[in-house]
Amino acid sequence: PMCYLGGEPVFIGARGTDEGAIICQEFDALARKSAFLIFEAAKVAQGPIARIQLEHQLHLGFHAAGGGNIYPVT
Repeated sequence: PMCYLGGEPVFIGARGTDEGAIICQEFDALARKSAFLIFEAAKVAQGPIARIQLEHQLHLGFHAAGGGNIYPVT
């Protein structure tokens, strides 16, 4: 309840195999915390195998949001 998946899930796998992992952003609105969830690609329905808790909240559209010169070109 009050947890949302944001961004696009990303598949990471070894070349030449079907095995891999899917990483997805999670936002817990009640706790006001963000995390990245890692799923086994072939077993997504079993839930995440790992959760990487972040120190700061991420906006659900963080990949498309920005302003100013966040990543300056050098």
